[in-house]
Amino acid sequence: MYKLNYILKQLDDYKLPDLQKKGKSLKINKWYKLRKKVLLETIKQELASKKIQKTFRIYKGMYSDLCPISLKSVSYPCWMFKTNTKCVYYNLVDLVQYLTVSGNFRDPMTRVEYSNKDLTSMDTTMANMKMKHKSLVSLKKNPDFYRRKKMREETINTISDQIREIISLMRDKIEDIPRTTQLDMELNLNCVFYPNLKTLFRNLSNRSRRKCKESFEDSTELILTTRQSNPFSTIFIKQITTFLNREKRKYFVS
Repeated sequence: MYKLNYILKQLDDYKLPDLQKKGKSLKINKWYKLRKKVLLETIKQELASKKIQKTFRIYKGMYSDLCPISLKSVSYPCWMFKTNTKCVYYNLVDLVQYLTVSGNFRDPMTRVEYSNKDLTSMDTTMANMKMKHKSLVSLKKNPDFYRRKKMREETINTISDQIREIISLMRDKIEDIPRTTQLDMELNLNCVFYPNLKTLFRNLSNRSRRKCKESFEDSTELILTTRQSNPFSTIFIKQITTFLNREKRKYFVS
């Protein structure tokens, strides 16, 4: 409290431009229109309010001004979850995103399950703030949504891994030249590797365009790291990168 009193006394010596900078940093509404006396009192009230809120949260068992999820300062709109022993404050948007993505409707800190009343309150607040989101109550009542989502993510990861394995195998065969003959390499590329990659990239694009684009980029980077021990290695690396770029243009316009 002594530190706050010292700061409040210092404010009396501030000139209007300094007070306006302080008002802007505190996000005071229409700070640029307020007269010096009004702006000074508004800043003092804002600082005192923040001090009271912090003291209250500490008294109630919250010892941090940071949201446990985003690790950013708690700000409006925020959410408080109260148990018998303490209160935990979250930035509401970060909490709703966490619940929506994870499908785990327990409080992240206390591990106490949120009631339908809690979730309804979050939905209502988000609606009043005109923030688009999926209803948490509906998501909690529909566990199949997360089961399907998990299966979809597993499928995407499996396809990405298969593409990476094929690219790695192509890389190994290039580095194995001349034990791998030029003819064998041509046959493997045109009859095995390229057809499989085309199918996998198409399936990946249908499920996640973002992952597909990342997979193209990773594949190109991996091929370019191939050790070039002879002229044929350079030729095949260039051929494969050309193939990857051509396939990428089918799904993504440069």
